[in-house]
Amino acid sequence: MGLELVAGDRQEGHARISGPPEEWDFGPEFGKREVVVFTDTEGVGFELIQQAPYPGASLTAPPPLGPCVPPVPVPPQPDRM
Repeated sequence: MGLELVAGDRQEGHARISGPPEEWDFGPEFGKREVVVFTDTEGVGFELIQQAPYPGASLTAPPPLGPCVPPVPVPPQPDRM
């Protein structure tokens, strides 16, 4: 069962978002990130922090890996009883 976030008053089985996304400045080493603060159905607080960009990130599918190699057949083993 997943956790569904909803804005506004706490509803049965839903987490509550505390407000709109905020921009937090983590300093020169980490920069600015958007953060969403919410509480789960039991009132436990969480901060969902935007992930830092990294050089290998892409929004497109990766290129194919090449032709598929069929598995090598395993010879049958004699019964050992």
